[in-house]
Amino acid sequence: MDFRKPAMFTLTVDRKAFSSPLDAFTQITKEGYIRRLMRLLGVELWAWTLEFQMQTGEGWPHWHMVIDLPIGKLDLERAWRLWRDKWKLGGLDLQRKSSKSARHALMYVTKYLTKYPEEGFPTWVLNLDRRIRWVGASRLVGPLVSDREMTTKDAGDDEEAKKSLPRVHRPLAVRMADCGQIINFFAETEYDGEVYQSFYGRLPREQLEAAIAGESKMDIFHDEEGYPFLQGNWADFEELADQVMEAANMYPNKCKHEWFTHGRLRKYKQVARNEHIQREEG
Repeated sequence: MDFRKPAMFTLTVDRKAFSSPLDAFTQITKEGYIRRLMRLLGVELWAWTLEFQMQTGEGWPHWHMVIDLPIGKLDLERAWRLWRDKWKLGGLDLQRKSSKSARHALMYVTKYLTKYPEEGFPTWVLNLDRRIRWVGASRLVGPLVSDREMTTKDAGDDEEAKKSLPRVHRPLAVRMADCGQIINFFAETEYDGEVYQSFYGRLPREQLEAAIAGESKMDIFHDEEGYPFLQGNWADFEELADQVMEAANMYPNKCKHEWFTHGRLRKYKQVARNEHIQREEG
């Protein structure tokens, strides 16, 4: 569905109404206030992206929106009454921005998805122990994730493997610290002239380097952008994982990740094997 009468908005919160930026973000997102506001205003087609105000370094949230105007005029007075009086959010600065076309409006919103803040992200965002939605939209907009995005099969019904899965979302700060410290393993299978990749699992880099020191089965290459990657002809991923686990036990002071267990490694291997068999049978 197209935006026939696009309009752009920037939704900002009243800082005096919340104890912190995290408090404002939590209340507005948990209660679904943006979706409720759009529904009560009769707006069926809308999308938003999240950004943080970093002038003071605190990172107060605000949402850049594009909507398809309903028939007639948008009732801005009602929007104020909903935010300030009925929901008692302490007020909302709602400023309408004109748009000459749907393309212009969508570009206005989506540019914030690729705009990295010069001051970086606020500390509370980096340390948040749950996922943050950076973009949202009404159902009429359709899926915001490409159908080409890779999906990964995980532990499934394997009880032993399930126990090794992390139960707490890793904050962005932790994931950033792990960047370069974790190596993902894929198996390449050629079928009918095409090369397929199956995800096997992850191993910690330091223990892996200790485990394969002096081995001739793996070589280090660099991709077109200069990033290093390992390539080898290991036939048994679990055998390699056993060596890494042994290396981890030899170096107890080095990091150990909660998902790094034999049960989960075996499950990854079984998933990859099943995918390979299905391709051969197909």
